[in-house]
Amino acid sequence: MKIYDKDMYQKEQKLQTIILIVVIFIIGFLIGYFAHKFEKQEQINSLETQIEVLEKQLNTL
Repeated sequence: MKIYDKDMYQKEQKLQTIILIVVIFIIGFLIGYFAHKFEKQEQINSLETQIEVLEKQLNTL
């Protein structure tokens, strides 16, 4: 009976480790996704500002 309990405990620990690794990966992926999205939005805003400035310069010609 002790061998069975020990084996079950080891399998449970392995499963918990796998679940922990998957959860950490998902959290890291989501953080990276939102950071990338935020950086791209800043770049889009910067380009839109440059376009507005260039349009104003064209209109004054």
